[in-house]
Amino acid sequence: MKKAHVLKILNPVLAVLLLNQALSGIFHSVIQENLPYAFFKVGHGFMGYVFTALIIVHIILNWSWIRNTFFRWKARE
Repeated sequence: MKKAHVLKILNPVLAVLLLNQALSGIFHSVIQENLPYAFFKVGHGFMGYVFTALIIVHIILNWSWIRNTFFRWKARE
Protein backbone atom coordinates (compact mmCIF):
# COMPACT_ATOMS: atom_id res chain seq x y z
CA MET A 1 0.00 0.00 0.00
CA LYS A 2 1.30 3.45 -0.82
CA LYS A 3 2.12 5.92 1.92
CA ALA A 4 -0.42 8.48 0.67
CA HIS A 5 -3.19 5.87 0.72
CA VAL A 6 -2.32 4.79 4.26
CA LEU A 7 -2.31 8.42 5.42
CA LYS A 8 -5.75 9.01 3.86
CA ILE A 9 -7.07 6.29 6.15
CA LEU A 10 -4.86 7.02 9.15
CA ASN A 11 -5.55 10.76 9.43
CA PRO A 12 -9.36 10.49 9.83
CA VAL A 13 -8.92 7.62 12.29
CA LEU A 14 -6.54 9.78 14.33
CA ALA A 15 -9.06 12.64 14.24
CA VAL A 16 -11.83 10.38 15.57
CA LEU A 17 -9.58 9.00 18.31
CA LEU A 18 -8.50 12.50 19.30
CA LEU A 19 -12.14 13.53 19.57
CA ASN A 20 -12.88 10.38 21.58
CA GLN A 21 -10.05 11.10 24.02
CA ALA A 22 -11.04 14.73 24.46
CA LEU A 23 -14.76 14.12 24.89
CA SER A 24 -14.41 11.10 27.15
CA GLY A 25 -11.98 13.05 29.31
CA ILE A 26 -14.18 16.14 29.48
CA PHE A 27 -17.41 14.24 30.12
CA HIS A 28 -15.87 11.64 32.42
CA SER A 29 -18.22 12.44 35.29
CA VAL A 30 -21.29 12.26 33.03
CA ILE A 31 -20.13 8.96 31.55
CA GLN A 32 -19.35 7.58 35.00
CA GLU A 33 -22.85 8.34 36.28
CA ASN A 34 -24.69 6.85 33.30
CA LEU A 35 -22.48 4.01 32.07
CA PRO A 36 -20.38 1.35 33.76
CA TYR A 37 -16.71 2.07 34.42
CA ALA A 38 -15.74 -0.69 31.97
CA PHE A 39 -17.12 1.45 29.15
CA PHE A 40 -14.94 4.36 30.18
CA LYS A 41 -11.92 2.09 30.67
CA VAL A 42 -12.21 0.80 27.09
CA GLY A 43 -13.41 4.07 25.56
CA HIS A 44 -10.72 6.24 27.09
CA GLY A 45 -8.01 3.98 28.51
CA PHE A 46 -7.50 1.39 25.80
CA MET A 47 -8.22 3.81 22.95
CA GLY A 48 -5.50 6.05 24.38
CA TYR A 49 -2.98 3.29 23.73
CA VAL A 50 -4.33 2.80 20.21
CA PHE A 51 -4.15 6.56 19.64
CA THR A 52 -0.52 6.65 20.81
CA ALA A 53 0.45 3.74 18.56
CA LEU A 54 -1.18 5.37 15.54
CA ILE A 55 0.57 8.67 16.29
CA ILE A 56 3.88 6.82 16.18
CA VAL A 57 2.93 5.28 12.81
CA HIS A 58 1.90 8.74 11.58
CA ILE A 59 5.27 10.21 12.60
CA ILE A 60 7.15 7.36 10.93
CA LEU A 61 5.21 7.82 7.69
CA ASN A 62 5.82 11.58 7.73
CA TRP A 63 9.42 11.48 8.93
CA SER A 64 10.86 12.75 5.63
CA TRP A 65 8.63 15.85 5.83
CA ILE A 66 9.54 16.39 9.49
CA ARG A 67 13.24 16.03 8.74
CA ASN A 68 13.07 18.41 5.76
CA THR A 69 11.00 20.99 7.64
CA PHE A 70 12.64 21.08 11.05
CA PHE A 71 16.17 19.94 10.35
CA ARG A 72 16.75 21.80 7.08
CA TRP A 73 19.33 24.10 8.69
CA LYS A 74 21.83 21.23 8.80
CA ALA A 75 21.71 20.89 5.02
CA ARG A 76 22.51 24.61 4.53
CA GLU A 77 25.86 24.43 6.32
